Amino acid sequence: MKKSFILLPGLLVAIFFIFSGIDRSEYVVEKKMWKIQQHFAGLTRYAGIISPEEAENVAALYKKLTHQYPKSSLLPQIYMQIGNVYAVKNDFDKARVNYSEVLQRVAQQHDLCSVALLGIGLTYEKEKNHDQAIATFKQIVKDYPLTDVGLSMPIYIAKYYHQFNENAQTKMAFIE
Repeated sequence: MKKSFILLPGLLVAIFFIFSGIDRSEYVVEKKMWKIQQHFAGLTRYAGIISPEEAENVAALYKKLTHQYPKSSLLPQIYMQIGNVYAVKNDFDKARVNYSEVLQRVAQQHDLCSVALLGIGLTYEKEKNHDQAIATFKQIVKDYPLTDVGLSMPIYIAKYYHQFNENAQTKMAFIE
């Protein structure tokens, strides 16, 4: 009986040290990323507008995460968020660079790649570069047809053409 009272606390101490030694860095990255996202959401709460300085500060916080945790599996999501910050800021070239970084890092994750390509296409759309936007949207259909984004893209393309009264192209988009 006395042995069990001695062994039980010793066992609990050993379990504590084992669990405290487990790497929780992914949780730490996710927690920091969430805090930055909340900060960004607070800044864009009113009409989705953010000052260039605030956008750069948020992007810098995300970039700091990429330097602190260069081997994190959440890096692609961080680059997506950086791209989103630049897209809101209307700095489309920087947004596309970050979305492209996602494509390079996780080519095997089709869902995430399709969302990154959608981000690229939407930046072209906002710039009114219609040909490049359509080409990017068609690339999603070609490369990632079975993702959520890929499955919804033919209808999006048809609506995009319809918005500019290109009826022949709209019909072709539905046929393809």
